[in-house]
Amino acid sequence: MAPRSPASPIALAQRLRQVDGIQFERVHRGVWMPKIAFPLLSALLLLLSYGSFAWFLSHQGVGAIMWAVAIAFALAQVLLLTVLADSSKLAVDAWLRSDLGYFSCVILGALLVAFAFIWVRVFGYILVAIATTMLMRLDLQLVGFTRLQAWLLLTLLSLSGLAMGRVVSYYIVT
Repeated sequence: MAPRSPASPIALAQRLRQVDGIQFERVHRGVWMPKIAFPLLSALLLLLSYGSFAWFLSHQGVGAIMWAVAIAFALAQVLLLTVLADSSKLAVDAWLRSDLGYFSCVILGALLVAFAFIWVRVFGYILVAIATTMLMRLDLQLVGFTRLQAWLLLTLLSLSGLAMGRVVSYYIVT
């Protein structure tokens, strides 16, 4: 009786694609990750980050102008990360090729550091909002969403988070 030959790598990969109903996909040589349909954890983090930012703004008693600035910040950030990603990369690359561009980046960096030291809490909320939006954008890209779909979803989640934080703050405080 001849010894059985080991299963081919292709047959083994076919068997590993689904374990207990969970779909797996090969992301790198020898690395298999569970296939996800929607990044729920990233979406929840995005909602919570914008909700806590809105809660903070609500408790500070800011006016309509600051709320408009917060909404404009959310929309601008989502636009830069999705629809305008390629053109913004090209603009920054062209800007940094000149001495004036480097000088203005140094001045802008110094202003951001001063802003961070003066308004630590606001800077922290903004930094967390930027980080969670970038995480959600990367997760949507990995799942296979197009730029337009990612823009719509990120806009919806960011503005929903701002609205959720404002409404919850209103009903808990009053």
